[in-house]
Amino acid sequence: MEMILTFEWDGETVHKNVKGAQGKDCIASTKFIEDALGDPGERHLKAEYYNEQQNEQQTDNRINL
Repeated sequence: MEMILTFEWDGETVHKNVKGAQGKDCIASTKFIEDALGDPGERHLKAEYYNEQQNEQQTDNRINL
C-alpha cells in the first residue's frame, strides 16, 4: 500500500491518496491521520473503494444461493 499526502498552502487542506487498498481498508488505513489532523471533511472515494464492495456483494450472493 502507498499513501500520498498533499498539504495545501492554506494550512487546512490535506489531500490523501491511497493506492493498493480497497473499500473499508482504504478508510481504515488513513484513520490515524484523521485522528491526528482532525475532521476529514469531504471525501472523494475512488473506484477501487466501490469495487471491493461490489466483490463482497457478489461473494455474499454466491454463498446465499
